[in-house]
Amino acid sequence: MYTKFAAAIVCIALCSLNVIAAVKRTPIRTTLEGSSRTTVEMMPSPNSGVHWMSAVIFLAGFACFLGWGISDYNTIRFS
Repeated sequence: MYTKFAAAIVCIALCSLNVIAAVKRTPIRTTLEGSSRTTVEMMPSPNSGVHWMSAVIFLAGFACFLGWGISDYNTIRFS
């Protein structure tokens, strides 16, 4: 039962890290067209779609492990 709750905590932590990685922007140094001066542009993560998909999968894993743990807890507590 407690391992299922621990797995749920790990899944929600991994989901959070994937969401952070999906919305994170990376600064890059570039030059504007027709200018020799450099500027800093904020570039979106190139793997944003993969991070969002992983976040959804880990969120589903969190829900499954949490439900499974609660079901086991209720079975042990009320039997």
